[in-house]
Amino acid sequence: NINEQIESIDAREKLLEKKMTTLTHEALQLNKAKNKRGAILALKKKKMFEGEFNKISGMKLMLEQQKVQIEASINDADIFTALKKGNEAINTVNKDCLLY
Repeated sequence: NINEQIESIDAREKLLEKKMTTLTHEALQLNKAKNKRGAILALKKKKMFEGEFNKISGMKLMLEQQKVQIEASINDADIFTALKKGNEAINTVNKDCLLY
């Protein structure tokens, strides 16, 4: 289900945001402690998570677009069915009028 996938991606985004925030704070603390190497490593991990975040955000956008397209297609099909029934009703009335 598309909605379930979107919810799953939302949860993953929140987790990644939390990890990125934690790594930013960690890098700052390591930098204050004069551990430049550790700070750089934390920032590299954060950058990796940012890449993953951007990737799944794009996937989420594609799913939402697909959901809108599906809903529009369903709506179009409903309209087409209603128009077809209306056309059939008009044809029936026209045939009845020709008989008399």
